[in-house]
Amino acid sequence: MNHSKTLFLALILCGAVGMAPAQQRLDEVNAETPEGQMLQQIGLEEDPAQKIAMMEQFVKEHANHTAVPWVYAQLQSRYMEANEHDKAIAAGEKVVTLDPKDLDSAQINLKAAEAKGDVGLIAKWAAMTGERAKAVAASPKPTDEDEVEYWQERVAYSKDVNRYSEYALFGAAMKTEDPTAKLALVASLRERNPKSEYMPQMTAIEFNAHRQSGDTEKAVASAETAIEANLADEDMYVFLADYHMQAKKDPDKVILYSNKAVEILDSKAKPEGMTDEAWSNKKTTLTGLSHFMAGAALFEQKKNVKEADKSLRAALPHVEGNEQLKAATLFYLGLANYQMKNMKDAVTFSQQCAAIKSPFQAKARQNLKLMGR
Repeated sequence: MNHSKTLFLALILCGAVGMAPAQQRLDEVNAETPEGQMLQQIGLEEDPAQKIAMMEQFVKEHANHTAVPWVYAQLQSRYMEANEHDKAIAAGEKVVTLDPKDLDSAQINLKAAEAKGDVGLIAKWAAMTGERAKAVAASPKPTDEDEVEYWQERVAYSKDVNRYSEYALFGAAMKTEDPTAKLALVASLRERNPKSEYMPQMTAIEFNAHRQSGDTEKAVASAETAIEANLADEDMYVFLADYHMQAKKDPDKVILYSNKAVEILDSKAKPEGMTDEAWSNKKTTLTGLSHFMAGAALFEQKKNVKEADKSLRAALPHVEGNEQLKAATLFYLGLANYQMKNMKDAVTFSQQCAAIKSPFQAKARQNLKLMGR
């Protein structure tokens, strides 16, 4: 073999074709063979479209050549640059088929799937990228000192890529409106890494997807699982408190979950991406509802009317603007203060309730008559 021609060809390909993904390296190619000559022509070609056409011709005519994975990797990168995502994925599929350990092409395919917004492809390539990233991260340190630095770079890079592959599942779940797709993405991440940094957000997505689907029992199960894993948020606690309140079977859970929701809301910072106004409105609404549910459940238990009164009074500032919830809060406050023989407040609260058109209006008027008003 003429080594000068081999070296010349390698320089042409690295300089003129473009930087290949790090994992696919081109071995020495004999420039005196038809394949080598074609690679040389590819390297010298300056027209991007013609270069792509020549590479496509090469993989078609020389499918068994050792340079094929490298050429497909080049094609994949160029397709991505041209936003031809389907072609990029097809080329990447060829690379990982020929080289099952290839990480870079799997990651590029993941990015192409994200660009397409194809949830199924995102799940597929996130899994394939993650598998390869973990394999690289677990690879043994080379005995050849000249290879150690490159190995260290690849290990560090693979950890970042694995983290990104998990984020891709979360990002897709955030974007899609399809609850079934959301649930599939959550399941995919949980199967891969139940301790992922994105699992808390995914747990909330799973819970809301069940609610969106109208599957109350699965939403309950999802929220309860989140509580056990210490991943529950205020929405889950309020939902569970309301669920048990409607069921009228377990007032202790209504009180527990309502108080926990208030605790979270009191200390939680505004979520990223939410406006100050939206967060303030949500916080006010859920805080008022939670205090009301705790107070109503405490009153129905007949164990601690003073605590019921305390919770219901705490709800009042937060239920302004919600006439139905305000009426319910005032109704229970009237009853609680009547039982505590605090007649002045019992009358005041009952009168305020009776002035609001609600399911409690008639009952409040009846109570006022019993109070002699």
